[in-house]
Amino acid sequence: MELCYSESQQRVFVEIATYINNNTTIVLKPQKNLTVKIIDEKGSLLPVDELCALSSQYIPAIPPAYIGYSTTGILTLYTNLEDQNLTLIAIKRSSTTSDGYLLVKEITPIQAINTITSTNTSKLTLYAYEPDGGLSEYWNVELRLPELYLGNLPFIFQITGKSVLHITPMKAVLNARYIPPGWYYYFESIALLLEAGHEYTYSFGGKGSFHMWVIRQNTQLWFDIRDEFGNVLAFYSDPRGERNLTMRIFEGGKEVFKDNIGKYIPGTLFYSIKKDF
Repeated sequence: MELCYSESQQRVFVEIATYINNNTTIVLKPQKNLTVKIIDEKGSLLPVDELCALSSQYIPAIPPAYIGYSTTGILTLYTNLEDQNLTLIAIKRSSTTSDGYLLVKEITPIQAINTITSTNTSKLTLYAYEPDGGLSEYWNVELRLPELYLGNLPFIFQITGKSVLHITPMKAVLNARYIPPGWYYYFESIALLLEAGHEYTYSFGGKGSFHMWVIRQNTQLWFDIRDEFGNVLAFYSDPRGERNLTMRIFEGGKEVFKDNIGKYIPGTLFYSIKKDF
């Protein structure tokens, strides 16, 4: 059982495990307090929009416990953990005027002051475009952190045409989403190995294209749909929540195949027609 509480710059994370087979009274009471500071790459205190906590004793923790936010970049954390470390996730959303941050730090209750810093993090620069080539406000990305055993839990960051994210070096999975009014496009995963001090750049959108190929001669015909930068579409829906994508194949001037292949999408647009021509 976890107790999560926040007020002003005070946060509470109390964890209790017990076997219950009768009437039981559980006391959730902090036993010590820690000071946590979040620092950006310039050494200044970094306000964050979201703080989550999870202990190493109970994995997986889906979702991690939300313990609040910090408008100043400094907070007091009250906890009952004394002999195990606590992992904190600090998130600052990106905007047109500021970078985004996804910082992970394992802190120890032994230290009275713990610092979460973006110094020597990985820098991820993201560009998003409309089909006409202009910068787009309709893109965002989902980031997943498999090293924290959080399952399929995503952390979502908006791309405002161009956005910069500072991320604690680790393995991560990125999925881009294009959501103009009424439509939804979800792109295949990109595996990231984020190293300290390195910069990475990804672009999304622009003009789409249709790719078709035969895996081996006289076997299977496959296709995918990609954006201008090679990102492969995995799923989409139109304003009615439908998926209509008609494919017609002609051989010697005669139509030999016609089907709404959109109806077959199982979460990826890689599709085998399974027909000989």
